[in-house]
Amino acid sequence: MDSICSLLEEFFREQSEDLGLLNGYRFPWQHRCEWQLPTEGWLKLNFSGKARNGVLPAGFGVILRDEYEDVVVTYSCSLGELADATVANAEALRMGMRLLEDVPGGVKQLVVEGTDLSVARWATSRLEPLEKVKEAVDDVLEALARMKMVIHRVYEEANEAAMVLAKEGATTQDRRVWISSKIRGEMG
Repeated sequence: MDSICSLLEEFFREQSEDLGLLNGYRFPWQHRCEWQLPTEGWLKLNFSGKARNGVLPAGFGVILRDEYEDVVVTYSCSLGELADATVANAEALRMGMRLLEDVPGGVKQLVVEGTDLSVARWATSRLEPLEKVKEAVDDVLEALARMKMVIHRVYEEANEAAMVLAKEGATTQDRRVWISSKIRGEMG
């Protein structure tokens, strides 16, 4: 099954590149059950939001890894409000895109994975997002337009690290950012 998924992914990537559509032709077509390395030269951003339907504070987590599975950046934060899961996921993706701005040399090729189907659809199509996440989704779309990227909606098992960070973010009032020493050295 993994080889079929890999073949399909490569086929769609080649087709998109041949047609010049990789940047503008985004769709959440894969539903992976385990985390996979990004293709050589690409980074992978996993995001997750955690909320209990307005009962407890919401939080989110983001993890950026390279083709060697090395962690480049992690981030977890509380939203400090009683938000729902959709808002938490949209804010997670927005913060993930903001973190990319600090990567030396910039990010030119990105795989984005998250478990929230609505957020993945809004980021891959021109469907109008809900008003409560419109600003976050607009920020994400603006950032994504500057790079080659693909977005996948994945199962929780393939997004475990981001989900752990989101849970941590929901239970703390502190923002937690970790930047790899390799990247910190390049930042000066």
